[in-house]
Amino acid sequence: MTAGRQVIFLLWLALGGLWVLLLPRWLVPEGSLLFYACMVAAAGVQYGLATVWLTWRAHRRARRRVPLPVRMRLEDRAEGLRVGPEGAGDGTLIAPAMIRQVVVTPGHVFIDTPRDVVIVPLRAFRDVGEMRAFAERWDEAAKQAAA
Repeated sequence: MTAGRQVIFLLWLALGGLWVLLLPRWLVPEGSLLFYACMVAAAGVQYGLATVWLTWRAHRRARRRVPLPVRMRLEDRAEGLRVGPEGAGDGTLIAPAMIRQVVVTPGHVFIDTPRDVVIVPLRAFRDVGEMRAFAERWDEAAKQAAA
């Protein structure tokens, strides 16, 4: 999140605590343990609502970017990675100098470039060892190109 959105998020959480101030004092005496428990619970509800909202927005943006699944082709070449839709020409060449970082998870390799993030699933490799070797090789190539 950007700094501005972080501020808005913190204000949203604080709004949850402010709702507790509207409760009658005979029900929730200010300074009592119940008062603070209600503030924490209200902030937790606000956090949950924000999580649902941000997740929904992220899914909506992703659906707009790629409305239908597209079969992609990834070619590992000496000069870089060639990425593009299957059957649609050469695609885009990602040189090692364009790679900002390579992240490996148990099921994917994420290659971060200035323009996009290339996500390579485990099923594109024979096994986990091959996937890790691929990630290490391109991470090292990116570091050497940056130096």
